Amino acid sequence: MQKQLYIWFFNCSDDQTWNINYYSLNLINDYDSRFIYQNPSINGTYPKINETIKISSTSRKQIDFIINYNKPILLFYGNITLYQYLNDDVILRQRVSGRSDHCRLFNETAVSIKIFVSALHQTNVKYGIKVDDDFVKLQSNEEPLLGISERIWTFNISLETPDKPADQVSITSRLKLNKENYKKIDSIEDRKLLIQTLKNELVQAIPIDPKRLEIQEKIQNEYKDNNILFSATIKPTFTNNANERSTDSVLKDLDELIKKKKYNLLSNGNITRFLDTSYGANPLPDFWMTYGYHMIALGLLIVIVGCMIVFANYKYREGNNYSIIKIVIIIVDLVLDIMFIIMGIPEKPHLFVFSLLSVIIPIVFNTMMTTYSLIQEMIHNDDFNNWCKKHGFTISMFTILSSADVEALHILSSKIAGFNAFSAPPLSSRISRIVFWAGCINIFLEDIPQFIIQIYYKRDTIVYTIIPTLSLISSSVTLCISFFGKLYFFFMYFYGNKKSNRSQKLIEVI
Repeated sequence: MQKQLYIWFFNCSDDQTWNINYYSLNLINDYDSRFIYQNPSINGTYPKINETIKISSTSRKQIDFIINYNKPILLFYGNITLYQYLNDDVILRQRVSGRSDHCRLFNETAVSIKIFVSALHQTNVKYGIKVDDDFVKLQSNEEPLLGISERIWTFNISLETPDKPADQVSITSRLKLNKENYKKIDSIEDRKLLIQTLKNELVQAIPIDPKRLEIQEKIQNEYKDNNILFSATIKPTFTNNANERSTDSVLKDLDELIKKKKYNLLSNGNITRFLDTSYGANPLPDFWMTYGYHMIALGLLIVIVGCMIVFANYKYREGNNYSIIKIVIIIVDLVLDIMFIIMGIPEKPHLFVFSLLSVIIPIVFNTMMTTYSLIQEMIHNDDFNNWCKKHGFTISMFTILSSADVEALHILSSKIAGFNAFSAPPLSSRISRIVFWAGCINIFLEDIPQFIIQIYYKRDTIVYTIIPTLSLISSSVTLCISFFGKLYFFFMYFYGNKKSNRSQKLIEVI
């Protein structure tokens, strides 16, 4: 309700009677700014009452609103508040104090207020500004001046150019929860309620059609200061309504709203008040756009390995030249396991110990089995012992390589490309059996645990980077090769024994 200003007259007559008359100041002059704003100290504002101002749909530059006073003033602690009027609802869009960095006094009689673009991006609705009575004070005696009441200084917004349509975009943001709400993420039902509350508050603060904002229930617990990451999808408008903002504009507005949270509605929300102002709202990086060059490098590595195999076959067809793949897989898998522990797993401290053990224990086990196998071969296999004396460097390298996978010892006798370094005498039957069963143990000691850890990591991660991705690929390939390789061996072994038994019985019959 607007204030009504009156002048009161007290008349006394000679016969000791008196009367009171009043006159409404609202009727004096409809064009006098002092009465339009219901404030005798104000000369005018920008924008004017009921003016339509145009803003850019692409620029994020803050907009200056101005109040001109007719006497020297000082900024004080009162607030200036921007509202959006939507039917009967009054929605807070921005609130700043006269002493904030967003208010500036110039020429001693004018105040400039910085208004965020995110507070004004709704067209076809009416906005209004309320000025508290103590927003400014007189310079002469520091007396607080009258402000501007609600629904007096109103205006409209239009875009200079319509928003360009854009595809849906996925975003991430961070919540720095208190202990009470942090505990809720462990319960599925409480987490759903928390996410729904967050969505409702964001829908009102942006504002946006609820159908266009979808927040995923999957969260990423950062295990630090009660921080969690969540992801959301901003969908394109479902209609051709020009007043609906594009996904790109909504994303930029949301980012600004979060970073300037203390000035807007988000600071009053039950959940939105926990949004991290230093994080904002970031587009979820497109994996192929971000790591395209890494994947190209991986493709080149595969091509190089293929060329090496072709060259080895060309030079010496009798060799087991596909052992090159085994060498590359062992090296890459070990490097990725170590990089995953260093770069990826610190974000998940509950997985760190398991991931570390899944690397250390297999290395210790394989080193022991490699050392035992080599010593036994050198003692009981004279040909192998003589070869080792001539190829000490090769043995040293393969001792290190076999510490990641003891089955790499077979590569010594693979005769890759006919090189002497890969022409060792075959391992004895006894040591070959030991190496084989050690490889079977490795499946349960290393391959399966690492694969499970990678799956758990991916399940609890929103922003999935290149190292965990390559580690998951490497773990999957290694597990498949080991498992199906052993399965094929068992099949051929039992099938061969069964066939030999049938042949033996046939010979006995004959």
